[in-house]
Amino acid sequence: EKVVHHHEEALRAVYVWQLPVRFYHWINALCIVALSITGYIIGNPPALQSAAEASFSYWFGTTRLIHFIFAYIFFFNFLVRIYWGFVGNRFANWRNYIP
Repeated sequence: EKVVHHHEEALRAVYVWQLPVRFYHWINALCIVALSITGYIIGNPPALQSAAEASFSYWFGTTRLIHFIFAYIFFFNFLVRIYWGFVGNRFANWRNYIP
């Protein structure tokens, strides 16, 4: 004989975090990883010697460019999150974080 619990039937999944908040967290994580890697390379550059023309191996400038691009993405992503704190649902609202 199978016992059915009626209270289990009433359970349903509730998504607390809206899609913009989820995007914010993933973009934030990607930016932190990229900024960490490029920041380490900028702070402790490897000593590479090459016989090629300097303009052909502009890798350090490219590393700095990638670093700055991710820094701007990180900054504007944070501005979007602040905005979403005012227009998002009750879970994303800033009033939840202020005691």
